[in-house]
Amino acid sequence: MNRRAVVLLIVLTAASAACTSKEPSKAATLGADVGDIAAADVAASADADATSSPVDTAQADSAQPADVASGTDVATTVDVTTPTDMGSGSFVATEGPPGIAPLLLESAPNGDVYISGVAAGLFKTTDHGATWKGVNTGLASTTTVSGLSVAANGDVYAASVLLHKSTDAAATFNVTYWPAVAGTAQTFAWAAPSGPIYTAGFDAGACKLKRSADAGATFTDTTATFGVNCPGFMAENGTEVWALANNAGAFRSTDSGVTFTEAGTGLPNKGFGGIVLSGGKFYLGSTGVWVFDPAQSKWLATGLTTGVYSVAAGPNGRLYALGTDGKARKSTDAGATWTAVAPVASVPIGTVLRYLTVAANGDVFVAYNSTLGVWRSIDEAATFSDVTGKLFGLLISDLAVKTGGSASAKGDIYASGGEGLYRSKDSGATWSKSVGSLGQFLGGQRVAVDPTGVILAGGGAGLARSTDDGATFTTTSTAQVVGLAVKAGAAFLTAQAGGNAMFKSTDAGATWTKLTTFPYTMIGGPGPILFAPNGDLLHVKNGDGLYRSTDNGTTFTQVAKAPAFSVMSSDGTTLWGVTYFQPVLKSTDNGATWKPTTALPGGFQVGHVLAKPGVVYARANTLLDNAAKKVGETAIFASTDGGASWTDVSASMSHREITRGAVDAAGTFFVGMNAGVWRQP
Repeated sequence: MNRRAVVLLIVLTAASAACTSKEPSKAATLGADVGDIAAADVAASADADATSSPVDTAQADSAQPADVASGTDVATTVDVTTPTDMGSGSFVATEGPPGIAPLLLESAPNGDVYISGVAAGLFKTTDHGATWKGVNTGLASTTTVSGLSVAANGDVYAASVLLHKSTDAAATFNVTYWPAVAGTAQTFAWAAPSGPIYTAGFDAGACKLKRSADAGATFTDTTATFGVNCPGFMAENGTEVWALANNAGAFRSTDSGVTFTEAGTGLPNKGFGGIVLSGGKFYLGSTGVWVFDPAQSKWLATGLTTGVYSVAAGPNGRLYALGTDGKARKSTDAGATWTAVAPVASVPIGTVLRYLTVAANGDVFVAYNSTLGVWRSIDEAATFSDVTGKLFGLLISDLAVKTGGSASAKGDIYASGGEGLYRSKDSGATWSKSVGSLGQFLGGQRVAVDPTGVILAGGGAGLARSTDDGATFTTTSTAQVVGLAVKAGAAFLTAQAGGNAMFKSTDAGATWTKLTTFPYTMIGGPGPILFAPNGDLLHVKNGDGLYRSTDNGTTFTQVAKAPAFSVMSSDGTTLWGVTYFQPVLKSTDNGATWKPTTALPGGFQVGHVLAKPGVVYARANTLLDNAAKKVGETAIFASTDGGASWTDVSASMSHREITRGAVDAAGTFFVGMNAGVWRQP
């Protein structure tokens, strides 16, 4: 017999979320929590319904990579009948969902192509995009690689908070430049074809470009003065070197990059889309493509006048450019004329063709600034094919398993990530893009499945509801959803809608009633929310503490001595909670009292917790220490004895930013990562 579910919705203002964010300093926590864009600032979402998902996690964070100060998360309760012996080992990636939100695209002399993604770390392909592999071992941040360049000898240089070098084709990285100033982040890396290595980062409030003449062993400052803007593009021809920094200008060196001065007249502005050398001439992307005339010390217009995001040079004098109109262009006559093609004919608003590189064999790779992914041309940009199918770089912010509803849909896994909702009907072996029209709703990327099989998905445009296994969705709330959780008899949904508020539904999200019982303030907005094992409702008010309702949200009382948890999770019998970089706390009495567990070994500090019956996982970090030259690390620890001891289970994993978890009917544990959905083998 189906049981009617009670659904609760929470609403908060963006201002209150920004004021109450518990996020620690990114500079202090390094890549681990520059990486918390992936796990603690981007991974807000809903778990599956209580009767189907024995995993329950709630956290105060945002589902938008660019907004690290927003709001709450979701939770569901636990099916206590699920077997507790489900393993506590490492995780392996499933086959998806495919996609990435790129940050850079770079080719190597040997033909390899690299891409980094928002919160996703670094990937490379050695087979022209047929497959992609995560390559993050040794990087200070396994989530943020903002600069990459491959030297002529194959050494790979990556700016990932620090400057790293790999001598084994990115299999492993080691730090090659330690900034003298603690907290200084390196944002740029370039290996000049002639040998020097360049890196740039902020130092004492200004960006400095540094040069190494010994393969990164030592660096000295150049004379380039960019102010607060760091360079994003460089190119050389013999002793002439150019460095471009948006809003700062184009800087030229005639002594192999030792000294620089701003040079070259004629440019329409100081917004740049790259610089390349082709046929002995420098070509620069801006509003159009421009070519430098050294006799006049002036940039001259070519035949392309549209805005340019990226420019690249290929074999046989080919020039390529990506325009702000979404088209890739090619010139075979030194820029005099250009032909255009759009890899994707129609793209969503805000989606642009942004990243470009030409492989050693002449293949042209382009990438959109969204999950439309990476495309490859083998015919000099005449046609393109999608090569994103085996690139799993999506941040998964929510995960749910469906066990109610139609028999054909039972066991389906739903994952929200990037700009859509994805479904797998075969335990993660294959994934399909969301059914229904959900793009506008998934700004917050929340998904949950009601015990009766109703799918709820929410985000910036409100809440959408499906009663037909996701074939169609109907809007039932216009609140800006930032959290979602359901169980038999009660559920929560958190959102932004003109003020902090809580909403409740008794018809599986079809209609909503605003509650006035929770003591919200403009400062103390909604934090983590979930159900205790006995069904009590737990909810954190940011900056205040933990509250509990024993009557499905009618009244709330504050739990004495309980902190304002940043993340909470339930395994069906025990509650787990963390505040940033404190030991994991646990409660065995439905949240009435809390006790600390054993501290993690090796100086690791907890940033996220995720539990399933019998096992609790802690995603943890060590901190960057410039003076001691210690790189911050990220690891996943597991405990099978209630937190008395912890074991690192992530040594073989290329990504380690857990976000959400769900267990299917067969007992397989699935977790959302900053690079797709993973599972225990």
